[in-house]
Amino acid sequence: MVQLDSRLLLLFIAASVLIVNITAISTEEIATKRPHVVLIVADDLGWNDVPWNNPYVIAPHMSDLAVNGVILNQSYVQPTCTPTRAALMTGRYPFTIGLQQGVIGPLEPMGVPLQSKMLPQFLKKVGYTTHAIGKWHLGFCSWEYTPLRRGFDTFYGFYTGSADHYSHKRPTITKGKRTEYLDLRNNTKVDNGKGGVYSTYVYASAAEEIIRSRKPEDPMFMYLAFQSVHSPLQVPLQYKTQYSHIKYFERRVYLGMVTAMDEAIGKVVKALKETGHYENSVIIFTTDNGGSVRKGGSNWPLRGGKGALWEGGTRGPAFIHSPLLPNPGTVNENLHHATDWFSTIISIAGGEPPEVDGTNQWDVLAGISTVPQRETIVYNMDDSKKFKAGLRMNNYKLLVGGMARKSWVSTPESEDAPRRRRRPKGFSKKQIVQLFKPSSVIPLHKKTPVSKLTLSGNEPSMNVKPLKLSSLLPLDKKTPVPKLTLSGNKPSTDVQLLKLFSLLPLHKKTPVAELTLSGNEASTNDQPLKPSSVPPLHKTTQVAELSLSDNESSMAVHNDSSHLEPINIQQVFPVQELVDDGSMKIASLTGPQSVEKDLLKMKMDDYIFWNEFKYDPSLQIENRVLNILGGYFRDRTKIRLYNLEDDPEERTNLSDVETNTTLLMLSYLAEELVRYKIPLIRRDNNRGHPMHWQDVWTPGWCTAQW
Repeated sequence: MVQLDSRLLLLFIAASVLIVNITAISTEEIATKRPHVVLIVADDLGWNDVPWNNPYVIAPHMSDLAVNGVILNQSYVQPTCTPTRAALMTGRYPFTIGLQQGVIGPLEPMGVPLQSKMLPQFLKKVGYTTHAIGKWHLGFCSWEYTPLRRGFDTFYGFYTGSADHYSHKRPTITKGKRTEYLDLRNNTKVDNGKGGVYSTYVYASAAEEIIRSRKPEDPMFMYLAFQSVHSPLQVPLQYKTQYSHIKYFERRVYLGMVTAMDEAIGKVVKALKETGHYENSVIIFTTDNGGSVRKGGSNWPLRGGKGALWEGGTRGPAFIHSPLLPNPGTVNENLHHATDWFSTIISIAGGEPPEVDGTNQWDVLAGISTVPQRETIVYNMDDSKKFKAGLRMNNYKLLVGGMARKSWVSTPESEDAPRRRRRPKGFSKKQIVQLFKPSSVIPLHKKTPVSKLTLSGNEPSMNVKPLKLSSLLPLDKKTPVPKLTLSGNKPSTDVQLLKLFSLLPLHKKTPVAELTLSGNEASTNDQPLKPSSVPPLHKTTQVAELSLSDNESSMAVHNDSSHLEPINIQQVFPVQELVDDGSMKIASLTGPQSVEKDLLKMKMDDYIFWNEFKYDPSLQIENRVLNILGGYFRDRTKIRLYNLEDDPEERTNLSDVETNTTLLMLSYLAEELVRYKIPLIRRDNNRGHPMHWQDVWTPGWCTAQW
């Protein structure tokens, strides 16, 4: 019995040593294994479009990789495509290299600046072969911007941002007509032999071919950027029918595209296993931005979507899977940004990443270290039109500026989701639009009075812009409006803009008994009436009768800020002296207590900031910081603060409650503005039009300038 116990003890000790060795695979140790790295990027995949967040999604291969890997629960990307891909390839925040404004258009003569070395260039230095498959979208007007000149050994894919999934052609306007041109390359050669083959199949086959044609002993980096699930919404029938229970057509096709992409990922992983690559591979999966709600995507329950700095546009599904991970089946709650993959991949490959915005996250993801590598994330900063910025600091999120796409959209597959409107029998789409144009409902553009209007069982078109109240009531003049009667009216909850559809319940099939407008004349005021000067429709009381006499527009009252004293921006953000290298340091808020006390009184979400600065892009960076700050403080600017730990859906603005945190984060944002680069925006150049290049999207029509 004693002998048996001794053997068990020896087995226990041996197992313990083995476990210690497995759990101790740090960045340095995994680098000695020279693992293969496969970086998979989905296009426009939303938070709620993956099976670990939504059980309706059919994606068994991705689910298996995620559940048996490490799911990143707080992985952040940029709100649009090009900036995220630039962050992945350079490890830099897009606002520091001039790519924060949006995507690169197919006729824009620009690309990722050449001084920003890309990920494959560092991997080649440590002996890796590098392959890019699928979507590029980082510039192609010059050959210097294309994948083979940025460190990739091979490239199979397309240069622009989107294309037909079957013809592989991207449309553009030619002589006033919409024309499609081919965009598919095998290295530098045009591939016109894949017409009719679904793009997801094309790119999966290219990946399989590379994997099966090489030796697993040689380290490989593969960048597999699927075109799915970006529009146009197209998918083979067998995938769409798996979601026949979903009535919303766009969502049904979209999820079919997710399932098709999942099958392609399964084929790539199978090829890795069958060729001996898998056991020494690291598979990384991420989206490039939030899902496009208008194109079938879903980010529920997060707020907003693609193109916005809300969580729905920037917090994306992601995981890392590898037999080398000692902690499979875990969920990582630490902050992670797209720039971190740059440093992480270079580090596990045995390279030395440069000093960038990204950080090596391997030890945290592998569970070796419990110390978070990030406490802050700059979502983005962009002053190309009106200044917008977002900053994450631990659990707090600060948003500055007006934010589009701000709603919450429930999952279309749920019971309470909106259904696609059916077209009335006997009407074409064009007739429906014509039928519900405002001019065909109420002739307000004429000076003829409308005596009586009855709408029964009416259902408006979703493509029609709502009428403004100012065009219904002559509020810019002193002409009295005798009577406005609304029957069956439901109050509006939208306090930003009063819409005609909130006055008349046209979205339902309940009749509007009578609408009387006597002596009405079209308004010349094109600005909407603010809700505060109209009946309290934002309250729960029903409006039975409205009588306006001698009414005047009150816009001047709202815009009158003459009583406000200008605030000196240097009092808000005290500026230290220039340091030796010529850069400027903006101190934390340590100004006079009287100034801070005054700032604490104001409601940060509504207050109008003013100062004497006006933005001038020609100024030096030090002065430009103050001028950018002046630009967004000068205008009426929304400042929002959320605690994402308690409020991940961004429903409660805390900026007027936690003003110290708000001002601290504004100060940090001001420091980051020192690194801000003016967006690299270029006008479309017709020299790049495919009609000049044998009807193919082709590089070589511009000179790389950065």
